[in-house]
Amino acid sequence: MYFDLKYDRQGEVNSLIIRPDDSESPDELHKYAKMLLVCNPAVQFSKAAKRGEFNDYSDDEYSLMLNSVKEFVRLFFGKNPYVNVFQLLADMSKYIFQNYCFKDMNKPDNEQEGGSGDNIDEDDDENSDDDDDTDDMFA
Repeated sequence: MYFDLKYDRQGEVNSLIIRPDDSESPDELHKYAKMLLVCNPAVQFSKAAKRGEFNDYSDDEYSLMLNSVKEFVRLFFGKNPYVNVFQLLADMSKYIFQNYCFKDMNKPDNEQEGGSGDNIDEDDDENSDDDDDTDDMFA
């Protein structure tokens, strides 16, 4: 497999699709994508909280953990209970490209800014749960 990257006029990645190489069958990868599902981490976090696994943490520590899970879910799962592993890889890679790769390359390391997720399209439907995502991903 390989990343098929599309760039905008400023040279930033605006599309990332995982494509099969010549030795891989798109149909086989599509089949695996439907089987290899990653559970929304908010579900596991909630179950752990109900079991009392966070009782030893302060309110501030718990709040930090909860907010980090919420942000991760917002970026990569939306309201989906599951995302296939290939879509998750593509979305996470796109996020890294858009927020961390080649940003401020002319600035010294101590002046570079970290990503905030501002470059992710809010109305981007890549995290939807329907089969079209997998079909598009392995076009």
